[in-house]
Amino acid sequence: MIGMAPFENGAQSVSTSTSVVTLRFSQKMDTRYYSFGKGPLGIESMARVKRLLGFSEDAKSFSFELEVKPNQRCQLMIGSSFRNENGDRLKPYLIDFKTID
Repeated sequence: MIGMAPFENGAQSVSTSTSVVTLRFSQKMDTRYYSFGKGPLGIESMARVKRLLGFSEDAKSFSFELEVKPNQRCQLMIGSSFRNENGDRLKPYLIDFKTID
């Protein structure tokens, strides 16, 4: 994974109106596999995936809609089920941010 949009990981002032997140990958991914889980802060801080939008046409990005609460630290673990076309699994990646509003 090379990044995400529309905010950077670790952001401290994410608006609750920011609902769609896009993960960007350096390689074309196998579109059959993806997974999400809770971070170290547990289920009560987990950013909830409200709706999957899926992979882009070139399979180098994956978008989903989040449901978050105001003034909360949120985490979402991007799981190792994500993998590239060769079957190499993504190292689990923790998204960690704080909302405002």
